[in-house]
Amino acid sequence: MKGSLELFWKLAASDEVWGVSMGNLKDRDAIVAGTKDGHVFVWGKEGYLIWDSRKLSTSILGVAVGKLGKQNAVAIAAKKSSGDYESDIFVFNEEGQLYWKHTKEYTVPTAEAFHIAVGRLGGRGDVVVAGSTSSEFRYLQVWDSMGRPLWSFNTPVGSINSVAVGRLGKTDAVAASAGSKEHKIYMWDERGVPLWNIPVFDPISDIVVGKFGKGDVLAGGSKSGNVYVWDERGYPIMKLTGPKLKVTCLDIGQFEGEDVIVAGSKDGNVYVWNGKGELLWKLTEPSKWINDVSLGHFGIGEVIAAGSKDGYVYAWGTMMDVEDETGSEEDKRCGKCGTKNPGSAGECVACSNTLS
Repeated sequence: MKGSLELFWKLAASDEVWGVSMGNLKDRDAIVAGTKDGHVFVWGKEGYLIWDSRKLSTSILGVAVGKLGKQNAVAIAAKKSSGDYESDIFVFNEEGQLYWKHTKEYTVPTAEAFHIAVGRLGGRGDVVVAGSTSSEFRYLQVWDSMGRPLWSFNTPVGSINSVAVGRLGKTDAVAASAGSKEHKIYMWDERGVPLWNIPVFDPISDIVVGKFGKGDVLAGGSKSGNVYVWDERGYPIMKLTGPKLKVTCLDIGQFEGEDVIVAGSKDGNVYVWNGKGELLWKLTEPSKWINDVSLGHFGIGEVIAAGSKDGYVYAWGTMMDVEDETGSEEDKRCGKCGTKNPGSAGECVACSNTLS
């Protein structure tokens, strides 16, 4: 799988995009984005907003889409107000209605350092995981699908920079990268029992867990621009290179039938490697700091989405049905952000640009 990727969508948000995640909401493919100014956007595959843009807080620090109980949900980490370091955890159902909300003190000074994850954790069922970037409140928290706390962990080496949940070998596990002066990656089983931890000498800014190449792996993007890959036992097996500056975000999954790792960098580019460690693509369209990336199905094909500091979500793919099955030929495409609008619209639903 080599060939070129096509930029299908450039979706305008209200400010810098600090979090992006792809998933299925009420049998519709969706891209969810959270912004620096506290808004949440949810687009369907036709480019329409599935939910009205809503302002939740001062800033949206992270978003995740996944199954929670009997339906898919959107989990959001949001900073409360300017000048403080508290954040709320919001979970919305597929209809955009608030499912549950959890308030706790976190110190969350930067977007790329705070992450939220949704996944399956063995007998515990579907969970939400979040961690603090504070050196004072340096803990990780796991909630069940109803918002009930399951377990937490205080790291002795400093702030938690990223969290992930997924299957490693025969175990569903929670992982976290942590550290300020000393840097480690931790792994726990579903009960919160430590499985292993490994020291890292290149500070890790984001981690993911998933299948890659010959088995399940944990991958971490580093301050130096490398992506390190460990096997299910915590042994290093690969180093991916390409980015010239800090790797700010990662995702792992399938793209066109092949295992891939996707990384966004402070250098403004998105990088995609296959399971052999070969760099497949370097996507240069945003040209500004990439805050988050996500892999998912959107329309009739797989898509790579990236949220950028320039206030847009970019989505690339090799095949996509960009027409709405029930749409009209009179639908208007916004010349500024590319969003598809109803024929009767006078301005773009995403960026308010006047439509001709």
